[in-house]
Amino acid sequence: MARTTPLFYLGLVLIFFLQLPGLKQQHSNLIVEEGRDPSRLIIAFTGFHGGLNVPVFDFIGATGMTSASRILLRDQHQVLYLKGCRPEEPSFAKLLARLEREIRALGARHVTCVGTSGGGFAAILFGHLLGVDRVHAFAPTILGSVALSIRHGDWPNVLQRSAPRHLLLELTHPWLWKYLDLPTLMKEWNGRTEFTIHVCRERADDMTRVERLRGIPHVSIEAHPCSTHQVAKYLVRSGRLIDIFESS
Repeated sequence: MARTTPLFYLGLVLIFFLQLPGLKQQHSNLIVEEGRDPSRLIIAFTGFHGGLNVPVFDFIGATGMTSASRILLRDQHQVLYLKGCRPEEPSFAKLLARLEREIRALGARHVTCVGTSGGGFAAILFGHLLGVDRVHAFAPTILGSVALSIRHGDWPNVLQRSAPRHLLLELTHPWLWKYLDLPTLMKEWNGRTEFTIHVCRERADDMTRVERLRGIPHVSIEAHPCSTHQVAKYLVRSGRLIDIFESS
């Protein structure tokens, strides 16, 4: 009988770890659910940690929109959905087209995009391009570019939320550059969407960041009495989220 060498076991370990990314991609990162009230649709872009500061269904329950249809998205690569939502829609253009199709198929008459942090960036960007009715972004990323963040002195964004993969995306996807500066993009209104940006008034970096959106037509900034980046969690726990959505 042939002797099993240490190299054989090393080979098995390498095969196992090389297969891990593929195994992880088997999980759906784009879920579409038709609700009891098909006239309303909520599109939720989770942030860098795959949530909305609280579990997704807790967040939606706190909005009072549990009967609405919903599209739930997760960006496993954490690049602001600029590479799409893999494995289902593996590019920005394909994800945008998929959301357009789903909105038509669900027949929703009132569409709201929501997102926190990096997901807030996506909620604003896709909400603008899709022409949805409302966008609620919670402590959103405003500049989707490492270079732009450095130019505007947003060092917390560079140091806390930027990684080599973000810079690589900028260098290899120049056709996306026009989408990376939200304040510039949003100066030309799409004719439909109303944007509300939520931040904690005692969170200095978030307040400084969203000031670049102040004065842009159809954009309002709501500064809440809290001091955390997780403003959505604060609004859920304080019971204020339902009031925000009922007034939308």
